[in-house]
Amino acid sequence: MENIIFVGFMGSGKTSVGSLLAKDLNFKFIDSDFEIEKDLSLSINDIFKIYGEKYFRDLEINFLKKISKINNIVISLGGGTFCSDENIKLIKKIGRTIYLKTSYSELLKRYSSIQIEKRPLLKDKNLTEILLKEREYYYSQADFCILTDALSLQEVKHQAYKLIL
Repeated sequence: MENIIFVGFMGSGKTSVGSLLAKDLNFKFIDSDFEIEKDLSLSINDIFKIYGEKYFRDLEINFLKKISKINNIVISLGGGTFCSDENIKLIKKIGRTIYLKTSYSELLKRYSSIQIEKRPLLKDKNLTEILLKEREYYYSQADFCILTDALSLQEVKHQAYKLIL
């Protein structure tokens, strides 16, 4: 079976669903943001503050190249990782992509003040809505799409499981 890669906006459930699916498949689960934070011993927010967004995006590309050699994994990508044509080509070589599509209003319900503090791109609600609309173009290029608004994590995981079999 191919690797499974979850894409979507921050708060769409990529990490939660990905870790559940990985257990069911007996695959290793990898969260790209967590791995980048661990490698640099810095939070995403601090990486953005200290080095800027371009540096962070370069870290994401390096992460993708590193995991491209690994099999039997479920990956949760950061919200912006899938948002370049170059990255999409590389990601699709790594495995099958599933877009967890979540509406703006549902995302706002899911965000806690802690998440907003940790994620620099969430601080401005107008920017969040604009980013979501801009990124839809890229996200829609995923192999599969699951609408998550009315579903529990278990239901999303079950739909993902059916899609990849």
